[in-house]
Amino acid sequence: MRVRTEVLVFLILTVPLTAQTPPPSLTEYIRANGRVVAAIGNEYNVFTDVPSTASYYDATNYMYSKGITIGCSVSPRNFCPDPNISGVFGYTTRWSMSVFVIRSWSIRIWGSAEAFKTYAPPSTTPYFRDVLPYAQNAPVSDMWNANNYVSGNVANAFPYIQKMWELGFTSGCQAGNDNTTRAFCPGDLPAPNDVYWRATNRDIAVFSVRARIASDNGCTSSCFPGGDTFWYSGSQYPGSQGCPLFPSQDYFSDVPCSDSLNYKWAQIAAYYQAVPPSVGSLGCSANNFCGATTSYRGQMAQYVTRVILNERGY
Repeated sequence: MRVRTEVLVFLILTVPLTAQTPPPSLTEYIRANGRVVAAIGNEYNVFTDVPSTASYYDATNYMYSKGITIGCSVSPRNFCPDPNISGVFGYTTRWSMSVFVIRSWSIRIWGSAEAFKTYAPPSTTPYFRDVLPYAQNAPVSDMWNANNYVSGNVANAFPYIQKMWELGFTSGCQAGNDNTTRAFCPGDLPAPNDVYWRATNRDIAVFSVRARIASDNGCTSSCFPGGDTFWYSGSQYPGSQGCPLFPSQDYFSDVPCSDSLNYKWAQIAAYYQAVPPSVGSLGCSANNFCGATTSYRGQMAQYVTRVILNERGY
């Protein structure tokens, strides 16, 4: 038994930690209908700043194993999950969220986080004035860079943000007729200005729900030509069903049905997560959604795994 343990540890330490070759997991996943329902063994903790007791612990490791993220730094390998742990680096930016969302959608459609670049490559002509295509071939890190208004990180996220537009997942943060006026607000503004470009709870709910619906329907282009009219289990919503909308219960006390900006996104995201909001994976506190509150990266990790990838075990 001792010899076997030493061999396993040696393998873990010598395998390169990259998105393409993740460290071997000691966990065996049990699936039913293509979804993880249980796991046996101990999962290797990739990120040094993610406590094993954190609600997003399994989600961040799973994202790494699927090539969705390589973290916010490489040495040490950190994820920057929470502003309480990582300061401003723990907040979700709109550009990093786009990388997570598109890689997850690509996995659902083609089985690989980067497959969309081959099977449905985005246009190289920018859709947004603040997302430019230089340095497209550089490795994509999740790292926040306060030294540039349009940093290399945002440029590396160019194909993902382009695909967000092409799929109908986003129309940007500022309307415009072309790429000289239309803006995405990707992030990476120097603090304190960056607060205006961070992703809110509503942002990550909107993008995750749209990515989930597009993935469920195998959509690879212009997924919402008729606007945000959704179908699930034969039920169409929003519609004339009154309140509450599908699903048939209100999850959040701070989002009434009359709140057209947040209600449907909060309801549907909570339903897809299949966990009570009180566990802290969605919203800002027990039974509150706080749509305008800035989200944190650990929270986004749970949206990715539970909502988009439909891995409710995370």
